Amino acid sequence: MNTEMLTYYDEKVPCKGFLAYEVKGAPVVLVAHAWRGQDEFARQKAQELAKRGYAGFAIDMYGEGICVDNADAPNQMAPFFLDRAYLQKRIRAAVDFVRTLEKVNGQKLGAIGFCFGGLCVYELFRLGIPLDVAITFHGVFASEREGKKAKLAPIAKKISGKLLILHGNDDPMVSDEDLLAVRQEMTRAKVDWQLHVFGKTMHAFTNPQANNPEMGTVYSEISCKRAFDIAYPLLASSLLEPY
Repeated sequence: MNTEMLTYYDEKVPCKGFLAYEVKGAPVVLVAHAWRGQDEFARQKAQELAKRGYAGFAIDMYGEGICVDNADAPNQMAPFFLDRAYLQKRIRAAVDFVRTLEKVNGQKLGAIGFCFGGLCVYELFRLGIPLDVAITFHGVFASEREGKKAKLAPIAKKISGKLLILHGNDDPMVSDEDLLAVRQEMTRAKVDWQLHVFGKTMHAFTNPQANNPEMGTVYSEISCKRAFDIAYPLLASSLLEPY
């Protein structure tokens, strides 16, 4: 497996992307990190994708490779959560960069994201950038945080690709109203979308390090497996067949 850290830019902000691939010319799957920043979890997911025939590219939403602890994570995430155009601009920089790489096929493009990264992938999808598939794992779809409402960006007139949302029924960070708003928006946009809700499952259910019931972040081995059993076939049918 080939792995390397690559620097790309959102204007003057240097971002540290992690690329993993085994086959040159493989289709790219962006991996959008959770609220702490690009961490080992995100890089491991990029490597797992590489083993399955993709080029996994773990992006850097915060810039300069910043990765903080859970106490500082809300402050890092807040500017992007509250200004969705700012968020879209940062993740679009990753797409623009990866499409310039000759060693991968950036024209065949998917994206997966976890927690805050799920929101990032959703906003990338809303931008209307050609994506074959976008998958969110316990995405944070709320439009308000700690009494502050997010400044939302308009949805593109035309959206291509498939959207898969994988969600825990007991996730305290996303209300039923938030999830309904996503479903309604995607339906109005005539998107090919799916929503899978896992019972007895809280937020961060794919992360083995998540073990905070009071916060609502708890790993679920069975829901994690079920989620990836749904996600991987959709990635393959969207990006590898035919390939």
